[in-house]
Amino acid sequence: MSRFGIDLFARENTPPQMGYHTDTENYRIHGIGPQLANLTMSALHPMFDNPGWNTVKPENVFPIVFKIGSLSLKDFQSLVATKANKLVDDAGGLINNTVETGSPRINWKVSLALKSAPEFKKALQYTVNEEKSYDHWIKTMKDLNADHTHASLHVHMVNPTSIAKKAKVAVDMKAHVLTQHAAQKAGSSSATGNQHGPPKATDFKAVNVIMDQIYALHPPNIKYLDRIPVFIHPTEHSQYIPLTGKNVQIWAHAT
Repeated sequence: MSRFGIDLFARENTPPQMGYHTDTENYRIHGIGPQLANLTMSALHPMFDNPGWNTVKPENVFPIVFKIGSLSLKDFQSLVATKANKLVDDAGGLINNTVETGSPRINWKVSLALKSAPEFKKALQYTVNEEKSYDHWIKTMKDLNADHTHASLHVHMVNPTSIAKKAKVAVDMKAHVLTQHAAQKAGSSSATGNQHGPPKATDFKAVNVIMDQIYALHPPNIKYLDRIPVFIHPTEHSQYIPLTGKNVQIWAHAT
């Protein structure tokens, strides 16, 4: 063998021209050997930079090949981090740290162009963030019995700033609904011909509206305190909290 300059023992498979098949061909023809997944990946993650974040992503998508069913979710994430680190410096460390701590959240979005598995359409943004969804994705590819399966992965790290903005919008909307309702209620109960016009939502503060609701639900109870309303524990009636102005404000702000 050395006369021909071929070291057969250094190869995973002997040359195809000698009548042997590669692992891929063996799987396609005989159903043996590793079943491979060609994963085309794009990564999008922010780099920390006070007071905001900079979005960093590779110039092009890049492929990742692995044997279907050979990796746990944690191993798969580690493989992706290693590959990403080769294109963007320190991307691997950032992904690994985020996976370990769970913050900020990473969405692992996968897609497959399969009529038999419509849940993996790209537009539906199927995620493999946990073991159950990851196992379903892997099983779907394995059930295809194909020598190669082409899939796509998009790694997206959620910007905490955007989450905070959404949370603020939700709070503002709730406050608007509360004050609007309070204005309508006050308007319907007030005498007609008010020279100042009907009450407006801007005449009310959401925290005050909530405080009024709390007081309405928990009137004074002389069994506990003479004049101050109390919150009585639902099951331990011997335990209660005096609903002083300060306590009710804290409760209202937390609602």
